[in-house]
Amino acid sequence: PFLAQNPGNADFFVGSARPGHFMFDLPGYITGVLEGLGLGAVSVLAEDTCGDPARFFSYRRATHCGEPDYGRSLSAIALTAQE
Repeated sequence: PFLAQNPGNADFFVGSARPGHFMFDLPGYITGVLEGLGLGAVSVLAEDTCGDPARFFSYRRATHCGEPDYGRSLSAIALTAQE
């Protein structure tokens, strides 16, 4: 369904060193979606949550390192009606 929604989504997949697997450009995809919705400014931060354990929790890092648990974080954007 993902590629059927927009065949251009295939551009966000790149081959992996692991045969039969692909990597996905999530920041690029989300930027494209937001710009397509008319957002005038989209910023992508070059932060690696997996590679910076002092600053970020990472489920992916915990899984790859065999850690029994991982931290959690939550973000929210709230829009309120203007009076």
